[in-house]
Amino acid sequence: MKILILTEHMHNRLGGIETYTRLLMDYFYKEGHEVSEFSFDLDSLMVLEDEKYFIKQLHRRDIKFRKLLDLRKLTKKIENISKDYDLIINQINNAPWSNNIYKSEKWIFVQHFSSNFFKQHYIAGKFLAPIIYFGMWLFKIKNPFKNFQNHVVFSKSDLDQLKIKKGKTFIIPLAKYTVAEINDFQKNKLSRNDKFLYIGRIDNRQKNVNFIQKIIGDKNKVDFYGGGKINLIKEDKNIKYKGIVKPGDISAVFQKYKWFVLLSKYEGFPFVLVESLSCGVPILISNSFASAKFLTQNFSFLVKSRKKDIDKILDVIKTISDNDYKKLVHKSFEFAKENLSLEAFHNNWNKVLKNFNS
Repeated sequence: MKILILTEHMHNRLGGIETYTRLLMDYFYKEGHEVSEFSFDLDSLMVLEDEKYFIKQLHRRDIKFRKLLDLRKLTKKIENISKDYDLIINQINNAPWSNNIYKSEKWIFVQHFSSNFFKQHYIAGKFLAPIIYFGMWLFKIKNPFKNFQNHVVFSKSDLDQLKIKKGKTFIIPLAKYTVAEINDFQKNKLSRNDKFLYIGRIDNRQKNVNFIQKIIGDKNKVDFYGGGKINLIKEDKNIKYKGIVKPGDISAVFQKYKWFVLLSKYEGFPFVLVESLSCGVPILISNSFASAKFLTQNFSFLVKSRKKDIDKILDVIKTISDNDYKKLVHKSFEFAKENLSLEAFHNNWNKVLKNFNS
C-alpha cells in the first residue's frame, strides 16, 4: 500500500504524537508499505532523533504560527497529493478540510486528545471556549470526529465520549514495549522507594506542576524529572528535581518508585503512562485525560483534581499493605501486556490496513 501520514510536527521532533508517528512508520515500513509524510512542521520543537530516511518527505516548513489562508492553501495541496495514496492517516487536529476529504473512504483521523480538547475547553476556558468553537465552525475548522468517515480512538470510553455516529472506528491504545520487555521488567526484584515520581515537561499551563507540588508535596515526597521551566520546581524536604532522563534510562527510573503522578489540566493518552504501567508502577492521574478510566480501572487512581478528592486517595495509598500493593503491581503488568504492548499495537493497526486493503 501507499500510505500518507499527515503531521503537524515532523516525526523526529520531541513529543507524544511524534513518538506515535515513528511507531507507525517503523511498522508500516517493516510490513513492506511505501510511506510518505506531509508535515506542517509548525515550530522548532527540539529534535529528538535522526530522520527516518526511508520516509518520503513531501513538505516541510518552519513558521511560528498558522494563518487561516495559508492553512487553506496547504489543505488544498494535501487534497491533491492524497489522490495518489491508498490510505491517508490524518493527525492534524484542527484544519479547514474540504467536503471531498470528509467524504473520502481513504482518510482516517487519529485521536490524540480528549473530546473536550477539541472544543477548546482546556485552552480557552469555559467562557471563551464556546465562542472560539463557534468561530471554528464558521470557518469550517470542524470537530474532526463528526466529519471523517474513519477514526482511530484510544479506548471504548473515548468512543462513547466523542459520540462518533458515522463511518468505521478502530480502538487502538498506545504502546512502548514488547511483551518480552514487560516480562523482563516484571522479573526484576528491585526495591522501590515510597516517593511519587513525575516525568514530563516542567510546565504549569498544561502539566499543572505547581498543583502537584502543593497537593502531593505537602505531605509526600515527590521527585521531578524533565526539561522545561525548571524554576517552577521549589525544592524542599519533600520536593526534589532530578534532571532530564535519557530515553534509554526511563524504565530503570520508573522501577525505583512505587507511584507515578500526572495531574495535567488536559492530556491525550501520554506515553509516560504506558511506560509507568509497563514497569508495574500504579498511576495517580486526573480525569482530564483521554482514556483516563481505561488506564486506571482497579489498579490505579483517578481523581477530579480537587484537593479533597486527592487527599482521600493519598490517605488510601498510605494504608495499602505490602501484599495489596503487590497485587496492584501485578495487575498493572498484566494490563500492559494485554493492552499496551507493541504486539497489541501492531495487531490493531494490521486490522486497519486489512480494512483499507480489501
